[in-house]
Amino acid sequence: MTGTFVRACALASALGPDLEAAVERLAGAPVAPARNTKIGGTWPYFAIPVAGKNWRKRAEAIARSVAESLRREAALAPARWAELPCVVGSSSFSVGAWDDGGWAALEPSFEFSRRLARGFGVHGPVTAVSTTCTSGLSALDIALGLVAEGEFRDALVLGAEFSNRLTVAGFAGLELLSATAARPCDRERDGLVLGEALAAVLVSAASAPWRIAALATRMDATSVTGPAPDGSVIANAMRAAMAGAHWESAAVDLIKLQSGGGPLADSAEANAVREVFAPVPRTVSL
Repeated sequence: MTGTFVRACALASALGPDLEAAVERLAGAPVAPARNTKIGGTWPYFAIPVAGKNWRKRAEAIARSVAESLRREAALAPARWAELPCVVGSSSFSVGAWDDGGWAALEPSFEFSRRLARGFGVHGPVTAVSTTCTSGLSALDIALGLVAEGEFRDALVLGAEFSNRLTVAGFAGLELLSATAARPCDRERDGLVLGEALAAVLVSAASAPWRIAALATRMDATSVTGPAPDGSVIANAMRAAMAGAHWESAAVDLIKLQSGGGPLADSAEANAVREVFAPVPRTVSL
């Protein structure tokens, strides 16, 4: 069996401070975004339920909590854990520190990534990658390559987006936000609702229950704010991933959509799914 395996994973998000709480919450009533916040202003915003007035100390507290959960599940020997390489994907890195401390509080993206990795207790090579909304996926792609090429047996992947006003202002300026709620794939959808999260995945060459069979990415240069309306680039990416996994479309039981409620982007994604899959399998958007 080819591919790389997921040895452990952990998460902090608006759904809860850990992955278990998030899964439990998903089975219940929908989480409502906060309103009239320091970060979101009048825009609704999904914040991690961890208090703290100092941005950096709060981010470190969130990281410690996620790291503890990940280490418990991974059950690696301390020496092996310390040697892990770490790939950090983020579109904002430490930008949120500016909200409290101005320019003096900012640091280069690599330094923030190195600090985050050290917070997880790992001291191997650190890589920082930013490809806007796909930063976490790009980080995972790099880590999978490190394992597949035999450079490392295990690799830590972090996807980090901590609260900051710049991201909200940017999306608002592009007129991509909803003033009410995200309604993925709904006829009444009118935009996205932003939030923060920290996700951690330990990928490994060692066999585990979950396997990443393939990963594929494509560049869509149609617009800076959305994909080609016909969804052709999205469809090509899905076909490439299935080819890498040696799957036929009929083998797919569930699709996790990217759809966040954008009028044009959701429609393009729907077009791509209908082009690749017939019939369309079950879908979910979080």
